[in-house]
Amino acid sequence: LLAASFAARAHRHQTRKDGQTPYAAHPFRVCLIVRQLFGVDDPRVLAAALLHDTLEDTPTDYDDLAERFGPEVAGWVAALTKDMRLPEAEREAAYRRTLADAPWPV
Repeated sequence: LLAASFAARAHRHQTRKDGQTPYAAHPFRVCLIVRQLFGVDDPRVLAAALLHDTLEDTPTDYDDLAERFGPEVAGWVAALTKDMRLPEAEREAAYRRTLADAPWPV
């Protein structure tokens, strides 16, 4: 899956909070949960699950995702992205509003 390779490369220099686990383990687990626990098999949704932290945590931008995965997937990933420019309380409230108004794949 192209999204798995893209996510792995985008997060290649990052680790989880333990300082040892590659960060890419997180989006891979999210994708497995979406697929196995919730039974979603739409490749676009699975791609968004794999890519969900790329805008927030890597130099990737919306245009990168739209070019490679289409505007729909890029839009879903954007909806899953917190605006780190905002103070934490405002950021979390804005994120919850976005999720509440987002389409089901988000």
